[in-house]
Amino acid sequence: MNTYDAIVIGAGNGGLVGALTLAKAGKKVLLLEKHNIPGGAATTFVRGRFEFDVALHTLWGIGTDDNKGALREIFEKLDVYDKLEFVEQKEIFTLNVKDRFKADFPYEKSAYLDTLCAISPDEADNIRAYQDLLDRMAEEFYRLYDHLGEDINEENFPLMFEMGARSGEEVLHSYIKHPVIRAAYSILDGYTGIHVSKIPFLLLGCLYELGGGHHVKGGAQAMSNAIIEEFEACGGRVIYHAEVDKINIDNNQVTGVHLKDGREFQANRILSNANKVRTYVDFIDEKQVPESLFMNLKPSKPGSSIFALYIGLNCSPDKIGLENGINYLMDPSIKSITADARNNNIDWANSVYMSCYNIDDPDYSEPNTSAITVLVGNNVEPWMNLSQQEYHDRKFKLADNVLDLLEKFHPGIRDHIEELELSTPLTHMRYLGSPGGAIYSHSANFKDLITNKLDPRSPIEGLYFCGASIIVGGFNGTYMTGHSVGSLMLKEMTEEAA
Repeated sequence: MNTYDAIVIGAGNGGLVGALTLAKAGKKVLLLEKHNIPGGAATTFVRGRFEFDVALHTLWGIGTDDNKGALREIFEKLDVYDKLEFVEQKEIFTLNVKDRFKADFPYEKSAYLDTLCAISPDEADNIRAYQDLLDRMAEEFYRLYDHLGEDINEENFPLMFEMGARSGEEVLHSYIKHPVIRAAYSILDGYTGIHVSKIPFLLLGCLYELGGGHHVKGGAQAMSNAIIEEFEACGGRVIYHAEVDKINIDNNQVTGVHLKDGREFQANRILSNANKVRTYVDFIDEKQVPESLFMNLKPSKPGSSIFALYIGLNCSPDKIGLENGINYLMDPSIKSITADARNNNIDWANSVYMSCYNIDDPDYSEPNTSAITVLVGNNVEPWMNLSQQEYHDRKFKLADNVLDLLEKFHPGIRDHIEELELSTPLTHMRYLGSPGGAIYSHSANFKDLITNKLDPRSPIEGLYFCGASIIVGGFNGTYMTGHSVGSLMLKEMTEEAA
């Protein structure tokens, strides 16, 4: 009963899809999750009459009936797509700089480019040439998922080796001069947690593929529930409140796992959706980890985290002048600091990300209400050594400052707050189990990408990785790694049997 073909650690996005991919092929699979629900960051929580998405704001990879995205193809293959209802997002984002300009950017590619060209007509040729470059970079990026565990070389990924390691900012600035166009092509760097000055151009390319964005009815939890239901229907077994504290290894071969409550389960293949560094440090005896592996992991640095406000309003969005689903709000009158300094600042905010699902999906919350999420980039270090009282005071002081900023753009928003929940990097560190509360795992510098993030196999036989430890984090990426690595495991199981 306790022996399986494969054990999956963690029911986050990658673990869910990896487990289902294996179970769909008839394998006996055990999925272990330390919390009481599946999903990791793909969950929702309830406060009063509001249900908030923990993390999902825009879902890449669904596409259209005529041009299906990679994620839709995976969901269809796994018999999950028809169990979900997706809501198309009208705009990729709105950029609103207080008292200077406000621009809405459509998600459809030709309309997006027309908007940019209207802002800077003299750069129209360069804008279209730059978008073409992004498209070609995105094509190579998505092909990486089909080649995980294989040879990644200059012959099959020429553009990646030519300029994938250059910073996004360097390439962007070589094409574009207008500050608003530069901002439009930089603002999505937040979806990787890496500032445009540091993000590898390879990753910036995938962000501006412009294949369409979606929400999902019922929030991200609906996706997690649909996947877990299909997994169990295929004979998979999931155990909640199951926290792994050791991966058992014999002669460099995984043999199973040991839980904190004393239970043990056997398998000669383990797929870890937990952070790669954490897996090696917390789950495996140091003597069983090759020293060279720790050397390879040195370039891995924890990515950024966030300070978040989940706000339930007792009014419809139009009551406070909110017209757009995804908003980047900036107030240049508040002093400007570098991105690194801003992420270590827990006293005030001069820019925020604000999303409201009700714009594209009026049924997201009850009539005449709005569910809003506001995010501020933040690192864990400033929160670490505060006393309990200091932590409480600083958290609410920063929230108050953010609300002051929102009032400048949407007067009266404070008067309509019915529910307010806050989270800090410490919150995310506790619930996600990621170093530093990083929401996209480790910062994907190019050296780390090549050394660690393109190979889902461990030097320890039978141990594989998925989720944000492979290529990059985010919903689309982590779902895709689950399917790619699950498929790789099936291929190797077949070869071994033969």
